[in-house]
Amino acid sequence: MKNEVHGILQARLVPKCPHADLFNSRGGAWLERQVLPDDERAAIARHIRDTDRLAADLADLDRDIARETVDDVQVRRLQTITGVNAIVASGIIAAVCDSGGSASRRGW
Repeated sequence: MKNEVHGILQARLVPKCPHADLFNSRGGAWLERQVLPDDERAAIARHIRDTDRLAADLADLDRDIARETVDDVQVRRLQTITGVNAIVASGIIAAVCDSGGSASRRGW
């Protein structure tokens, strides 16, 4: 969806947003000042709403995963690696463990 927004702007030869992120408040304010046809402005607004909704849904899922795995020994062990949070650790465990949560066959 973000690529769609960028594509609309590029097709209209709108210069790159001077702010680090087009999708934060400063970028949004900049975007509002751009001259665009009504249909493309509506499409951009729809894409941004969808992006925001999906980001909120993802944050809820991340919170649920973190809550469910907070006491998991394997998750805590993986979190000792720099940059690995509960979500990343849970993903690693899901990829290498069997459905019962055991990784013993893979050397854990």
